[in-house]
Amino acid sequence: MKRVLSWIVFMNFLSVGLGAQTLSDAVSLLKESRYTEAIDVLKSCEGTEGYKPEWYLITASVYEKQGLFVQSVDLLKQGYYRLGNQKEIAFNLANNLFALGKWDEAVEFYSRAIEADSLFYQAYLNRGNSYLKSGRYNEAVSDYNRVLSLNPAHPQKISIERMIALLTDEERQQAEQARLAEERRREQERKMAEMRDQAASELSDSDRSRNLQVDNTGLEDYMFNLDIVE
Repeated sequence: MKRVLSWIVFMNFLSVGLGAQTLSDAVSLLKESRYTEAIDVLKSCEGTEGYKPEWYLITASVYEKQGLFVQSVDLLKQGYYRLGNQKEIAFNLANNLFALGKWDEAVEFYSRAIEADSLFYQAYLNRGNSYLKSGRYNEAVSDYNRVLSLNPAHPQKISIERMIALLTDEERQQAEQARLAEERRREQERKMAEMRDQAASELSDSDRSRNLQVDNTGLEDYMFNLDIVE
């Protein structure tokens, strides 16, 4: 009996060790671009490792490397709602949504990653990029400035500063365009009002002329009736 119990304990220990090694093996296969084998390995240990964020992140990375962003999104959403607001899962989920061109949804999950870690400057940077793609320049500038405040030595600092300057100039141009458009609209409304007033005035003059003609006709009839018969 003792020998049987010892064997069971050993097998349990071995299975735990294999589970940890399996994730490591999957990462190695991923680095070697052996994606099909990596997925097979990950599926084999899903039962023991499937409740760990690392399993979701590695599996999603395999899908990403193959350009299978929809599958990656579906998997990461499962992990997100199963494990709660894990910032790494939320961040990678947002990255995949960005790759699919779903800017607004990407913003949502970058924001959730930031909720989990307010100092997560990578999430600010990528959220800023999502705002940029959707034309929300004010929000993009705010996030880019936040990145530089959190990481003044960011390796992309020059590029970020250049983008901020471009977007700020773009905002000024948009504001000027909006001002000119408003001026054109008001001028058009003024001209239309003048045209309406002119048309109304002409109609009024026409009515007065017609009434005068009617009155003259009546006067001529009256004068005819007053003719003296000799």
